[in-house]
Amino acid sequence: MARKKAAASSLVCSLLLSFILVSTAAHNITEILEGYPDFTVFNQMLSNTGVADEINARATLTILAPSNDAMNAFKAANPDISLEKAADVLRYHVLLRYVTVTDITDLEVGKYLEVSTLYSTTGRTGFDEGDVNIFNGLTKILVGHAVRDNSTMSVIVSTVYQQPLEINVLMIDRTLEPVGFAQANRDTANITAILVELGGYTTFTKLLMQTGVDETFNVLQTRNGITIFVPTDDAFDALAGGWIERLDLEQQKLLLSYHALARYRSQVGLLFANGSFIPTVATTMDSTPNSFQLSIEGDQVSVTVTILSSTPKGPKVTVMSTLYDGNPLIMFSIDAVLCPVEFSHLTRLGPVPAPAPSIAPQLEPPPVNVDNNSRSRGRVQTVSPVAPPVTSTGYTASVQRPVLTSLLSIVAIFLGCSWCL
Repeated sequence: MARKKAAASSLVCSLLLSFILVSTAAHNITEILEGYPDFTVFNQMLSNTGVADEINARATLTILAPSNDAMNAFKAANPDISLEKAADVLRYHVLLRYVTVTDITDLEVGKYLEVSTLYSTTGRTGFDEGDVNIFNGLTKILVGHAVRDNSTMSVIVSTVYQQPLEINVLMIDRTLEPVGFAQANRDTANITAILVELGGYTTFTKLLMQTGVDETFNVLQTRNGITIFVPTDDAFDALAGGWIERLDLEQQKLLLSYHALARYRSQVGLLFANGSFIPTVATTMDSTPNSFQLSIEGDQVSVTVTILSSTPKGPKVTVMSTLYDGNPLIMFSIDAVLCPVEFSHLTRLGPVPAPAPSIAPQLEPPPVNVDNNSRSRGRVQTVSPVAPPVTSTGYTASVQRPVLTSLLSIVAIFLGCSWCL
C-alpha cells in the first residue's frame, strides 16, 4: 500500500514538473524571430551566445530587438568583442517583465518605468546597472539605463510579436550597452576626423587642432568619458568678425573646453540634469572655484535640452541633434557658440573697429597762409606737409582735428558694445 502511495506521489510530482517546464517553455525565441527577416543578426547572436536558451527557460518577458542595421553597426564598432561580453549585451535587451507599448503610453508624459533585465541576474552588475528605464516621451517611447548619467537612448519603433502575458517582442532603433561596457571594449575615437567627415563644423575642428585641445579631449575618453557640444559653422559666423582672433591662446583653450563635460552624458543624462550647474573641462583648467560652469534645462516632455549661456543669439543654446554616440564619447550639435560669463569683459568689446587714418607727427605748427578773404571770415588755410594747399578765387580751407577724430573713434567703439556682436 505504501509503495502504491509512493508511486502515485512520484507520478504527481513528475506531472507537476512537466507542467512547469511546459509553462516556462511555452515559447521559442529562435522560432519567433525566424519569421521576421529584419532581426536575423540579433537572432543569430542569441543562438551563438546561448542567450536564446536562457530566454526560452523563462516566462513573462519583453525582448528589445535591434534591427539588422543596428546590430551590424554594433558589431562594426566592437569587432573584437568576446562571446561572454556579447552575451551580457544581449541579456541587457531581455526585460524580466511583460511590458507593452500601452503600458508606457498610459504613463504621464515624461514619466518612466524601471524594469530589471536578464543581465541583472548574472551577479556582475552594481546597483541599478542591470535595469533600464522606459520613458513616455511626447512623441516617442525611449529606453535608457537606470543609471541616468551613463545612459544611451534607444527608441521603441514598433511591436513585432506578442504572446499575451508570456512574451512580447519590441523593435528598437539601436543597441543598448550595459554601464561600463564601452570603456572596456572600444578604442578612443578620433574626434576631429569624425567632425571632418560629418561636415558643417569646420571652424570648431580647426580651433581644436590649432590649440591642441583635441589632444586633451582624446585623453578624457580614456577616463570618465567626454561630452562635447559642437557649434555649427553658422554659429561661429554669427560672432563678430575677429572676435575669436582677439582671444589669446589660453583664452581660446578655455573657450573650447567650455564646450565639453569631463564625463559621458547622453541626452537622458542631460534631461535629468535639469536646473543644475555642471562643471566643464574649462572648470578644471581655471584656478577660480566653480568657474566656467554650464546650466542645463531639460524638458522631459518634448525631450529637448537647452544650455543657459551668454551667446550672440540670446541666453539659451539648443541641443539640436546627436552627432556621435559611442560611449565614452558623445557629441551634440548646438546652434550657437557658448560664451562663458567669465569672458563678459571680452565679449563686450564688439566688432573690431576699422583702423583710424594715420596722421603724420608734427613737431612744429605748420606754416599758415592768410589772405584778405580768409582773414575777414576768421578762417585759416593750413599747409599740408604732404600736399600743397588748395587755392581758389574765393577760399578752400581744411582744418586737421586729430583730437576730435580720436574722440569720435572712442564713441563709435562704445556704441558698438554688445555680447559677441
